[in-house]
Amino acid sequence: MAKVIWNPLEAMPNDREYEVYHVINEDNYGMPAFHAHHFYEFFIYVTGNVSFLVEETMYTPEAYDLFIYPPGVMHRWMPKGTVGRYERFYAYVSRSCIESMSTEEFPMAKMIDEAMEKHQYCFRLGFKNGSAITTQIDEISRHFQATDTSDLLLNRCRLYMLLISICRLLDPVSTEASSLPSRLRDIISYINEHITESLSLDMLAEQFLVSKYYLLHTFKEYTNLSVYQYIISKRISHAQTLMHEGMPPGNAAQASGFNDYAGFYRAFVKQAGVTPQAFCRGEKHKFYHPIDKK
Repeated sequence: MAKVIWNPLEAMPNDREYEVYHVINEDNYGMPAFHAHHFYEFFIYVTGNVSFLVEETMYTPEAYDLFIYPPGVMHRWMPKGTVGRYERFYAYVSRSCIESMSTEEFPMAKMIDEAMEKHQYCFRLGFKNGSAITTQIDEISRHFQATDTSDLLLNRCRLYMLLISICRLLDPVSTEASSLPSRLRDIISYINEHITESLSLDMLAEQFLVSKYYLLHTFKEYTNLSVYQYIISKRISHAQTLMHEGMPPGNAAQASGFNDYAGFYRAFVKQAGVTPQAFCRGEKHKFYHPIDKK
């Protein structure tokens, strides 16, 4: 089990298939802004006085709720008063890894995609199923630093079993979700649908008949980002996904809505911690820290 001060932006390198974490904080865990990854995140909530914002929907979790965040989906947790003990599990898995483990008889990648297409990111596992999933994650974590070829293969088999277990639980029933203020929900949806197009604070305020003051302050309250920061973060995340699939950085920048490569380069280094070229080579970013074993 790992016990760390956790920064969810410290994501796995581009060349790694998976990483798993069991994280417990008593205090001093910070408050992440809206963010996304170039891989799939399978997140199990255990305890903590928090809510979860996924794109334009707010969720109030119960113990052993499963959240699945596909590449590019913005998410964050938000405190509700005093958080107290905050325990959760993470499994980060690349798209290519899931595809390699999929078969015609059990197409896991397709099953996960179909669930995500319904924008149902949260699934209520209950204690029995949730305990089984978290036990599997802990088992993978215990063997994650193995170097022997046979041990690495065995751990990949454990990951395979974990993904199968998750896919079996992807029922269409999700938690009851409380939405954001309707205008903010519509604004976030609009930005997501037009992320590669020209967007500005003035245009969004005019489009949705709200003041720039309302837009600035309400957006910041819920996402911990400015409107501009959200747009840039979403575009960088989209570019990372394209680059992970093999698209050159320059093409990925253009396809993600950046007008010039210099601006994309600066924004990418600021968010990812490495240059676009280093990301394509799979280098760890400068904020990355190996998991601490306790």
